[in-house]
Amino acid sequence: MSKFTLVEKKFGEFDSFIIENSKTGERISLTKYGANLLSYEVPIHNELFDILDGFNSPEEIIAARGARNYIMAPFANRVKDGLYNFNYNAHQLKPIPPRSQVIHGFAAYQEFNIKDVVNNSNCILIEFESQPISSSQYSGYPFDIQIRVTYKLFDKKIEITVSGINNGKEPAPFWSGWHPYFKTNKKGIENLILTIPAEKIILVDREFIPLEGEAAFGDIEKYPNKNFSLLVHEDKKRIGGRKLNDCYADFQRDLTGLIRANIFDDTNGLSIDVFQSEGYLLAFTGEGLIRDPRKSIALEPMQCMTNAYNREEFIKKITLRPKGVSTFSFGVEWEVD
Repeated sequence: MSKFTLVEKKFGEFDSFIIENSKTGERISLTKYGANLLSYEVPIHNELFDILDGFNSPEEIIAARGARNYIMAPFANRVKDGLYNFNYNAHQLKPIPPRSQVIHGFAAYQEFNIKDVVNNSNCILIEFESQPISSSQYSGYPFDIQIRVTYKLFDKKIEITVSGINNGKEPAPFWSGWHPYFKTNKKGIENLILTIPAEKIILVDREFIPLEGEAAFGDIEKYPNKNFSLLVHEDKKRIGGRKLNDCYADFQRDLTGLIRANIFDDTNGLSIDVFQSEGYLLAFTGEGLIRDPRKSIALEPMQCMTNAYNREEFIKKITLRPKGVSTFSFGVEWEVD
């Protein structure tokens, strides 16, 4: 008998699922809308604690406040002025209501179906698949694609894979990311020790668009207030009052070849790893959130750099040929001392 149970449940108007692990006591909640991971509750000193700062209500999802735990596709974060050229054609993206700016793609507004569920003694897999997205559905994105999101829950770990499939007859631009917020306590993020094993930080303009070409890459040693690399002493990696909305690149990898960022709370021994197979990581300390600013930190795995649609070095990476598939894998792992 599997240690995992899956139960269907409504989250307001949204179809959702709760998965429990009887061995570890973990519990996650997912909704079909946006294939969104609403919560990830883990046992800390015999009490369940949600390490994700997700949407608290269906109303928050509808209002799109904070993009909490969004799956971001077919692009992540921003596209400069919503404009891009692809395959010799110019395109103008428009904001998706209720948002007033072009940001985070449109996967988070899609209704997904369940394509597959696999439940065994090692893990439980649930695969979401969007309805085919037509070339006329989103202004400025005249391409026929489909998005799949797979969650695999293990003991103390979730692995997530986002896939884009080009159903059209022409190449399509596609890349993806995740926008989770993490917390370790109810007080806030000031005491957290943050590790990001990056050698570069991405330099941006006032609109958070990376600078052109190689000018976008800054050596992390030159930005001590943003430096959380492996060489920095633990005492200097405590977040404190620092404000972050920064993207990191060129990482040292672990022994398995993965990129791993970490937050550690030395008041309760909770350690959270955010891992990814490739790409970039954006850290945001939550200033300006309508609910609970600086109560959690966003650590966002991204397959490419913000504004990749407008950067020549990413053209090959983001070009999805007809019938082609693009995949990006990442996840979260936790432990308590």
